[in-house]
Amino acid sequence: MVQKVMGKTKTKKNERHAFDGVTTESELTEQQVNMLKREARKRKWVRRINWCSDRIQALFWVAVSGLIIYKTNFFRQLWENDDISPMFMALTLVCLGINVMIMLYVTVGMPLKGQEADIEKVPKLIPVMSIASVLMPIFLVIAIWPIWGILSIIYVFVLSFGYIFALSFLPGGRCGTLLFWLIVLGLATLSHLIPHANHDSSW
Repeated sequence: MVQKVMGKTKTKKNERHAFDGVTTESELTEQQVNMLKREARKRKWVRRINWCSDRIQALFWVAVSGLIIYKTNFFRQLWENDDISPMFMALTLVCLGINVMIMLYVTVGMPLKGQEADIEKVPKLIPVMSIASVLMPIFLVIAIWPIWGILSIIYVFVLSFGYIFALSFLPGGRCGTLLFWLIVLGLATLSHLIPHANHDSSW
């Protein structure tokens, strides 16, 4: 404990600090003990503030993504709008399928084989998933460009961040994996029920 705090409270060369000459915790004075306690409280509050900040940012992106989906009938446009480029929409779905298959193998297949669910254990999959992840939003923007024009870039950008930050709310372990796939299947099968009146593609 002493060494950790001393490491965090280093000063410039030839300058003294409160822990000079301290080698064991039994040599701490009351003042130094209080300093240790203050440092521990400070770190605790910093962790809490960072946690709250991360959650607020995540909620912001998820909320904005939900607003875009609601206002544009986004999924309805993807499945039913005749202006969408069929070729680039097909390429988008191919990239999505590749990523889904890789994630399914990593999160379900590897644990069933008694391996840790870590894509780094299968390095050959990393470049494949990276290329598919880069190309997918590009293809999607081109596919929906006839509907929303320049706004397509903004929509895909925001929705990508919303998806990434939404994952931060999932618990770890098998429970988080199960919830993730339930959400994916739910979006895939129930997205056609999201549309509502008077908001076809107004945004």
